[in-house]
Amino acid sequence: MHRGANIVALLWLCVGTALANVDPAEHEATLVVVLPASAQAYAPPQPTHGHPTHSQIHHTSPHAAAVAFALLWLCIVLLVPIAMVQTHLENQDAEARKRARREWASEAASGLRQRSLEEGRCALASGSSLGFCCICMEEGSVEEPLTVLPCGHEFHACCIEQWLVFRGKAAGCPLCKAPLFPKEAKEAAASAAGATAAPAASSGGAVVLV
Repeated sequence: MHRGANIVALLWLCVGTALANVDPAEHEATLVVVLPASAQAYAPPQPTHGHPTHSQIHHTSPHAAAVAFALLWLCIVLLVPIAMVQTHLENQDAEARKRARREWASEAASGLRQRSLEEGRCALASGSSLGFCCICMEEGSVEEPLTVLPCGHEFHACCIEQWLVFRGKAAGCPLCKAPLFPKEAKEAAASAAGATAAPAASSGGAVVLV
């Protein structure tokens, strides 16, 4: 070295061949490192401000894809059982409501007056002399009992029971719309109004009932 100011680093290949020849007179106080092309392939990728290099994509993409795939499977494993349990509970709740509605309809229909065609003239509510039930549009028979509503209209007992299941406590006569259970209808309307007013009151909104 000349006066300790010129430093030249020469790297050799594994077989002992010189990779560079640097003139010390042209590089004062400079450390020169010459790498072979094969060694540059193993160098870590340098950060770039633009698009990622091919080596960066090669080293990062498999890891990102593996993480995304693992997160996807984790979401599926967690959400699918929760959705299945929620659907099962909703189905059970719906079946319980239907069962309670059918039981109430059967009890309510049994409380209405019934008669058979043998007790008198067929007076099914249809407006015609043939005696068709306006719910099922079929003629009454001796085997089928008739249900007489408070308004005086008559229907098949099975038809009016299905009508009660469909309409609930707010059911009225299928022909004249007269309420069958005025007291229960008022209670159902009051409970529905209270359920509607509760969320509005909790949110601070004003509810005006007319």
